[in-house]
Amino acid sequence: MIVFESGFPRKLAEDAINLDFFSDVEILSAGSENTQIRTMANILGRRRFSHILTGSVNEPFVQFGIHSAKLQNPNLTSYLLDDGLFSYQATSRKPMSVLRLFSRKLKYGWWYQEPNPLKINAPWIDGAFLFFPEKLQGALPEKNVHGIDSNWLSVLDSAEVLKKLNEIYGLAPQRADIDVVVILDVYRKAIETSEDYPEDVVHFLRELDQSGKRFLLKYHPRDKANDPLEIQKRFPKQTVLPGEIPFELLLPSLNEDVMFTGDISTTLLEAKSFLPNANVSVALIGSHDRTPLPILQNANIKAYQRFSNIPVGYRSDAVN
Repeated sequence: MIVFESGFPRKLAEDAINLDFFSDVEILSAGSENTQIRTMANILGRRRFSHILTGSVNEPFVQFGIHSAKLQNPNLTSYLLDDGLFSYQATSRKPMSVLRLFSRKLKYGWWYQEPNPLKINAPWIDGAFLFFPEKLQGALPEKNVHGIDSNWLSVLDSAEVLKKLNEIYGLAPQRADIDVVVILDVYRKAIETSEDYPEDVVHFLRELDQSGKRFLLKYHPRDKANDPLEIQKRFPKQTVLPGEIPFELLLPSLNEDVMFTGDISTTLLEAKSFLPNANVSVALIGSHDRTPLPILQNANIKAYQRFSNIPVGYRSDAVN
């Protein structure tokens, strides 16, 4: 069974069943966190689970779901499923005050526990499945960490699976003409970090466009707005994809020497791993938390302060 957070397009969720990987699908109800908790309670009233995998470790409905499922089945194992760079490194989260923790227990239930700055160390999580387990920093010794097979994308080599996915997402299967792939973080967070983020991104894309480069821009999965930067309107001959389209779906049809860039994200590590010859870089302008940057730099991903510093021609202003 697969459970999507509220707001996920219903048609895409229902089409996931057609891939034959899941027996059932559920979308959490929109509304308060307690509404989502009630939805999880309803699911657990109908189903019993032996394993739970989640990227949203700190959401109250996830903590409740794991807590309740373990009451039903004490042998249940819960895993963090790779959810980006903060699956590997602790955030700068400040400890909760005693009063705040108490108020949350009153709001949600006495089962509620304070999240850990490092997701895998949450008390309700037993282990993790990660793309790059060797990059995990600070996990408690009792946590069971498993690497996701580096050849996992080979499932997309199946013409039938790839065709189904392309049909579900309305994605043209051939992307071999793309020169540059740009992956953006959540737009709202980026402009809160830097007011001139939109202008910087557009300036970079204009340079690409004017130099004759074919670029593909993909928004973050949590961006609900449709093209908030109006890139498709500005550059009608270029390709803009909504956030819900999986990044991994793009990889099999790209050239090996394609250029990737974007905000701080695990997708850049994936790109470098899947296409070792690709030119991969990161722009820091919209990143409010840069603590994961060394992970990217250690993977030979160049860092630039701004998108407009990334060389389209021969300039190079990489951050050492």
